[in-house]
Amino acid sequence: MRVLVVYAHNEKKSFNHALLDSAIRTLEEEGHNVTVSDLYEQEFDPVISRKDFTPEYEIDRREHVNYALEYGKAWKEGRIDKKIVREQEKLDEADLVIFQFPMFWMSMPAILKGWFDRVFIENYAFGEGGKYYDTARFSGKKALISITTGGGRGWFTDHSPNGDINVILWPIQVGIIDNGILRFVGFDVLAAQVHYAVETATEKERQLILSGWTKRLKRLSEEKPIEFVSLSQYEYEDASKPIQGMRLKEKTLDQNADSGFGLTVGQHLGKPIPPNSLIYNNKVIES
Repeated sequence: MRVLVVYAHNEKKSFNHALLDSAIRTLEEEGHNVTVSDLYEQEFDPVISRKDFTPEYEIDRREHVNYALEYGKAWKEGRIDKKIVREQEKLDEADLVIFQFPMFWMSMPAILKGWFDRVFIENYAFGEGGKYYDTARFSGKKALISITTGGGRGWFTDHSPNGDINVILWPIQVGIIDNGILRFVGFDVLAAQVHYAVETATEKERQLILSGWTKRLKRLSEEKPIEFVSLSQYEYEDASKPIQGMRLKEKTLDQNADSGFGLTVGQHLGKPIPPNSLIYNNKVIES
């Protein structure tokens, strides 16, 4: 496979960097071609601005700019910053994209969020011709997030102060309109790799985490992606006003009627969410 690793950590001696090094080494040993976008090393600017447009687009002549619409139009005309185009080229070349980052405030570092804001633009990653979810640009490609946390596993359950890790990860792995991440832009999303409490882990524990990560990377081609509800199982609430929203079809609801769990974390239908449906079973790989 051609693998792109989008890496967001500012320290070379961090455990995130050790996970990055392990991924590069393991994947290359398995015969894969690995490219890395090290966002801090690249000094990637996470802030959207008029500088994202090339001078000939003459964006500065306008008093008001609808960024999303103008950026999508400029992309189609080949009039956006070459640094953004290069990131898009890396994505287009990849079969698998791994996102390696520490959890910041129950989400991702600002530099990575800004990368999504500036790279996953309308008409490129999604949107044109109704391309969302199953039919978006990255359909057929795989994506995987690998994150580190400060707290231990017990801080991320449905009985803990932080709440269920599956709920925390849902917006990143699935995405919603205006925040199109991973599944929203078409990726087949593999279960998240969560490395808990790395700051306080002993050296032996860190080696076990790295070993588990390596073992999983060697078997990635065997993994099936997370199951999400296909867009074909929805219908518009009001076909004359599609912007108002969509809802699950009655047929889909009927098929789930006897289940003890909801369909997914997001479409839980008022039932318990499927347990650990978005994360890889770390207890197995780290033992």
